Amino acid sequence: MIARPSHWRHGGGGRESLPPSGSALPLADRVKTSDTWGKITSRPAYTQREIELIAYQIGETVAAVKRAIDLGLIP
Repeated sequence: MIARPSHWRHGGGGRESLPPSGSALPLADRVKTSDTWGKITSRPAYTQREIELIAYQIGETVAAVKRAIDLGLIP
C-alpha cells in the first residue's frame, strides 16, 4: 500500500496511522442514553409568574424566555 499524507496523523508522539474509513464508531454510539443535554432536571420548574418576571426584567418575550430555559441558557 502506498502511504498517502491522508493516512497519517501527526501528533505529539510523532506520526501515527489513521483507521480506515468506515471503522470509526459514530459519536451517537458513544453517548449513553441516560445522559442529559443542557437542561437541569433537579431544579423545580419555573412558574408562569416567574417566567413573566424574567421576561420583563431582561426585556424579552415570554416565548423567548421559555426557549432559553429549554436550551439550558437560563439556570
